Amino acid sequence: MDNSAVAVMTRMFSALERRDKAAVMALFATDADLFDPHYPKPAMKGRAEIEKGIDWGLSVMKQFGFRVVRTFPSADGQSAAFEIDTNHVLMAGQKLSFPQVFIADTRDGLVTR
Repeated sequence: MDNSAVAVMTRMFSALERRDKAAVMALFATDADLFDPHYPKPAMKGRAEIEKGIDWGLSVMKQFGFRVVRTFPSADGQSAAFEIDTNHVLMAGQKLSFPQVFIADTRDGLVTR
């Protein structure tokens, strides 16, 4: 299995789009940090906090949509930046379309940051 940051995050985006919480959580290292300014608690440290954040995201989002426009992998492949065309649908039906940038660090096929 490809454990590069690009491959790991591609699996992450796909799992979110499928609303597969178990698959999402399986991609985070136990000591991972996650920062997302859209979440009630933007800075999440460790799997327990990240899981609470994912639970919140799944509770407000009817459908996640991530289309990768470009990737910018590091030389060692363990980090990458992603330009994303985001198209989400909230539970209330409102459509959200906006560009985003994700930056990820990985270790042993798991997201660390």
